[in-house]
Amino acid sequence: MKVVINNCFGGFSLSPEATIELWKRGGPAGGSPIDEYFGIDRGRSPDERLGKNETLRRWREYLASTDTAKRSTFVTPFTPDETLVLNNRPDDAERANPILVALVEEWGERANGACADLKVVEVPDDAEWEIAEYDGNEHVAEKHRTWG
Repeated sequence: MKVVINNCFGGFSLSPEATIELWKRGGPAGGSPIDEYFGIDRGRSPDERLGKNETLRRWREYLASTDTAKRSTFVTPFTPDETLVLNNRPDDAERANPILVALVEEWGERANGACADLKVVEVPDDAEWEIAEYDGNEHVAEKHRTWG
């Protein structure tokens, strides 16, 4: 089986474009309703610093930028209709999702999010595995028992 990990210090994340593509393909980019994500359904103002309105402004600015070299990947990705906030950091169990694996293999460096260098590693099908990391640099390890 193939598993996607981050191969550098920093942490796992997908680029905004890869996150949208993963969502379009039906992969693990789970969307949260925008008002729920920003807490507006719990009384927060959409105008709070880095709240809904500011984050949407930054997202639209990112999309409108023609200079891709100056684009910051530190943006919150949204669905094209801006109704959902997308998750660009799939859970450990989702890292073996065939759609995610195929996207990272096809896109290469374009799939990398901020401070990420994504890599696909081969794990034996019968292995019970988990992702271990140190400062965001990950590896796949076989699960074992531990006691604290």
